[in-house]
Amino acid sequence: MKKGAFTPPFLKSGLVREIRAKAVKRRAGFTLVELMVAVALLVAVLLGLLGVFIGCANLNETSRNLTIAMYGAQEQLEVIRNYDDFDMIANDFFVNGSPNLFDPAGEDDDLDGVLDAGEDDNGNGVLDSPLNGAGAMFISPFGAPPDADIYQVRIVVTWFQKGGRQIGEDTDLDGILDAGEDDNNDGVLSSPAQITTLVTER
Repeated sequence: MKKGAFTPPFLKSGLVREIRAKAVKRRAGFTLVELMVAVALLVAVLLGLLGVFIGCANLNETSRNLTIAMYGAQEQLEVIRNYDDFDMIANDFFVNGSPNLFDPAGEDDDLDGVLDAGEDDNGNGVLDSPLNGAGAMFISPFGAPPDADIYQVRIVVTWFQKGGRQIGEDTDLDGILDAGEDDNNDGVLSSPAQITTLVTER
């Protein structure tokens, strides 16, 4: 203000100084309580995001393994479909009850844990499998009386995720429905990775 200019009386009072002092005090920073509340909210949000990240990682692993298992099951089905003479199926596979076990994703074709001739697909000298599991294929003549030219083929793949989570009912990976394995009480081995179809002689 210019010297000698009129100053309203309320500006000379202590009210203005008090308002200015409060404004300066408010700009000074956060209180400890405000800071602790902000940190608590940040931690809660980060923990929620961590849970989402872990859930997505598990879902990604399940999806990857399901794709591998279904590919292996489809591969086994194609082996049966490629038979020109269905009489040979009974020579090469168990028919009517016993499971035909296979490695759905790896090189151990006979599931004996030994690298046999013709199993080392990539030539590195060890058995490789991206999936910790086994598949069981059940083949039976279809119809009443059973028709020798039509087979029902049921393929079920069970595997274990990281952390030991089991996908499918065959806990011991032997292809046989043992006591305590029938989680859905349908009387057969089940899995998210299964194929049931009819095949006929070409």
